[in-house]
Amino acid sequence: MRVGHGWSADNKAASFSIRGVQDYNENTTVPDVDVNIFTSDKAVFFKNDVLPSCLPSACINSDPVPPPTDCDWDRLFAETDDGLFNRTLNLVTIEMSQPTTLEGQELNFTLTVNFLAFLDFTTYTLDPSPLSNPMTLVQTLDLPKTGETIKVDPSWILAAWSVDNGGTLNPDRTAAIEMVRSIAGMMQDSMEAYTNINYMILLPVIETLSLIDFTTEESLASVYADANAHHPVLTRNAKLYVWAYGLGSRTSKLGVVVVLLNVVVVLAQLVLGFIDRRRYRSPTQLLVAALEHTPSNEFANVEHDEAKVARMRFHVQGTMTTAGKYVFKKMAHSS
Repeated sequence: MRVGHGWSADNKAASFSIRGVQDYNENTTVPDVDVNIFTSDKAVFFKNDVLPSCLPSACINSDPVPPPTDCDWDRLFAETDDGLFNRTLNLVTIEMSQPTTLEGQELNFTLTVNFLAFLDFTTYTLDPSPLSNPMTLVQTLDLPKTGETIKVDPSWILAAWSVDNGGTLNPDRTAAIEMVRSIAGMMQDSMEAYTNINYMILLPVIETLSLIDFTTEESLASVYADANAHHPVLTRNAKLYVWAYGLGSRTSKLGVVVVLLNVVVVLAQLVLGFIDRRRYRSPTQLLVAALEHTPSNEFANVEHDEAKVARMRFHVQGTMTTAGKYVFKKMAHSS
């Protein structure tokens, strides 16, 4: 990896640590985890750990390179090489280290994760049913391979963890606790620890990539005021959705007309109800009056014709001489 001074400005490094958590079963404290983040515009992966002929093995040792060893780094990272080793652009490397003791010897267990971020568009399908897709997840088809890699700044990863460069996180969040415990479990070959790799690594990476719309460039405040050159102005944008009530649209005017017509209809029904109001007659009183009624040849000459009997018209008249307070009188004309 091209890390350090003299390379591209995109090659950066950052670090932070996570305090160890208390293991109440063993009554011990799990050691802290040191996290180092490296971003490089170019990286090389050696096939089967075999170095190319242009690079002596002494060049990749941690010790100083002895003279007159020639480390041709420019050729190593050249894009026109003969293809003896793979090259990757805009690589992000996250190293998580935790000290351990093995057979009385102090060692460091390091878990290294490399990833690339691609900016591209793909097609997807969404199942809107809450039964078959309760989490409302989309299903992506084949991911395209034509996208370009994104330059990921270490500051985005620090922002995802909410920590300063060189700072220390307290194990008071689930992701931090799981990272400390999982790395300690890997040293003991715990299968549960390996299953948490995606959780403790993938989620911070996804949260990091959600910040790609932002930039780490310096503020242009110095252009407007030299006094603010070292104090960049933070801008804030917000979208406000406002619902206004008024009569400016056709829909509003139509609604007012409909409401006024309904009011007029209700008032007209109320007035007509007072004008043509009828006295309420109790069904019990009508039944008693019907039982008290004495036929007086109302159905003369039509008693054998059911249709004419059914069309015989009566009216009800109030009286105080009967128990039902009503009497039935045959109307003069029937139809």
